[in-house]
Amino acid sequence: MKIRRGAPLQILPPQATAQTAATPATEIVRIVRHLEVMTVPHIEAAQRIGYLLGAQDLHAIIDALEAEAQGLNPVPHLDCPDEIRRHQRQSLYEELLGEPSNIFRTSKVDDATTRYEALDRTLWLACLKAWRLRLEPKTKPF
Repeated sequence: MKIRRGAPLQILPPQATAQTAATPATEIVRIVRHLEVMTVPHIEAAQRIGYLLGAQDLHAIIDALEAEAQGLNPVPHLDCPDEIRRHQRQSLYEELLGEPSNIFRTSKVDDATTRYEALDRTLWLACLKAWRLRLEPKTKPF
């Protein structure tokens, strides 16, 4: 196909996608699963060197993430007498810390417009709370 110089360009409207706005509960499930997936390589790396990055460590990391989200000092939550375990906690914490700015919520403005919004603090804290519940034995909220 040849385009002649000066020929008018046809501008097509964006195609509407069949995407529905997620409810906060749906968003929480999606985000918690994402956080769990991000955690797996850290758990596997710990196992390769003979450590178990377990529920107690994950609770400490969640405590630190909650403290950070509330403007408090997260460091005491990550502290541990074992230097290697402390490093593992800090490594996972630092990776997860940036997630609220990397995860976007979707909200439907109208039939043709979906808006992507950065994760707000309230929803982030709700996700951390849900993740904490999933770590409890015999508790799987979703």
